Amino acid sequence: MLFTIGTGFFVFVNQENGAYDKSLAQRAAAVQDQISEDLQVLAAAGGNNHLTLSVTNIGGVSVNITDIMIVDPGLTLHTYGLGFSSNTTPPLPAGVNVGATSPSFDTALTIVAGTYTIKVLTAGGNAFVTTYPPTPLTSTGGSALLVQMTATPPQALSGATVTDTVTVSNYASSPVTGVTLQPSPPQASVTGTATLTGGACAPASFASIAAYSGSGNPTSVTFTCTYTAETGSSGGLGSFSGYAQGTLSGSVIASPEAISNTVQIGSSANVINQGPFSINAFFFKYSSCTNAPTSQGRYGGPPYQYASACTTSTSPMPPASAQNLLQGSLVSGGSNYYVAFFLSLTNNFNTTLAITEYSYIFLDPTNGGESAYYIVGTAANPQTTYYPNYASTSGNHYLPQLTPYTATQVTCAESPPNYNPPPPTTCIDINPGQTDTLTFAACGFGASNWSWGGTQYAQQFDSQSGCTTVPPGFVTPEGTYMSIIISYVYKGVDYTEAIPFQGEIVLQ
Repeated sequence: MLFTIGTGFFVFVNQENGAYDKSLAQRAAAVQDQISEDLQVLAAAGGNNHLTLSVTNIGGVSVNITDIMIVDPGLTLHTYGLGFSSNTTPPLPAGVNVGATSPSFDTALTIVAGTYTIKVLTAGGNAFVTTYPPTPLTSTGGSALLVQMTATPPQALSGATVTDTVTVSNYASSPVTGVTLQPSPPQASVTGTATLTGGACAPASFASIAAYSGSGNPTSVTFTCTYTAETGSSGGLGSFSGYAQGTLSGSVIASPEAISNTVQIGSSANVINQGPFSINAFFFKYSSCTNAPTSQGRYGGPPYQYASACTTSTSPMPPASAQNLLQGSLVSGGSNYYVAFFLSLTNNFNTTLAITEYSYIFLDPTNGGESAYYIVGTAANPQTTYYPNYASTSGNHYLPQLTPYTATQVTCAESPPNYNPPPPTTCIDINPGQTDTLTFAACGFGASNWSWGGTQYAQQFDSQSGCTTVPPGFVTPEGTYMSIIISYVYKGVDYTEAIPFQGEIVLQ
């Protein structure tokens, strides 16, 4: 029964991963198409002195023009196309192939003295801006200004601050001056009962972005826009959109419209279902044994033992910080690697949460049995990254040693009646908005692979039994799927959040 359920579960996970990978590919293709759009917009006086527009496609993909927005000299907004009651002649939407010029769109606006600001919108999410009286034709697509938006944190409760970090890059060979966001702050889009209020950006504008040298990273500036999240009764999702505008060689230009990632705005009623943590996972390899062990330890025999120390990495360990970890593969032909996983874990709740020993990483390799790596190290104040002791002694047969993490739901119990967190030297406490690096490792030999938390068939945790002092036995090349299980105490209850690693690790 367990095998059938487990198999069904992993088939489901694989299908979900496949759907996710497909969605990523489609999103990447859409982004590439968006960047490839580039239009020249020309405004002119047409029949009966009407304001008319024509569009030339100088980009790399066909473009579908969906809407036109015009601000007249009296600052009145006129809208045409999809979603609006008025339209141009001929009507929108209208497609423009690569290298082609659209027909002349009559807006029926009678031209008066002053300046008209005109924005042409595409189905790809881009905005191309010009003015009338006309200025020299200027490429206003991704070749000049490019905007990237990042919304944080991934999850927020009512009253929390949500930040939209907007990076504006200049790819032109001349400076772009008077750079502003349009709109400022960027437009917030929400679902459900969630709202994002009080948006404000700092600074309001930049005097100039320096010219691009033609190689390396472009010059850029950053706007920081903050909002207050309100959940209402059930919460929802939120994201941001907008573009940048500036002046290049006397002409007004605009970037393609950018859309941020989505943040989850949770309510107090369903916050447990959302899960409080978000992660940034990375991988660490320290040492390997190229010399053969003196005993194999298989099929009930004595454990693996080495008569001399294993070959180790030449880089200094532990590194100065988690950001300086070595790169490497989990396994390699002719070597046994001792591995630990490090996770940067961020608490998106508005209360401190204590991590318990039941947290682990589960992997399902393609060429071996499933494996699990449990949280190791001790709680400290402030919390420091734990690096397993892979340079053991002859008394330990030169095999890796781990310090267990022993915090349970009992030792991490909160203090009533306010559910105050336990001391940070008892449990790993992660404060609201704080990011901590946790270490997951194992050195136990399971049914056919390395790990199972130090005990065969995952019957116990490392903190209860310690390591059985045996090295890994993976088969190469190896592919694997990963799930991260985080156990924590919240309001007197021990909860578990499963965070899938959305992707496939190929080890070779």
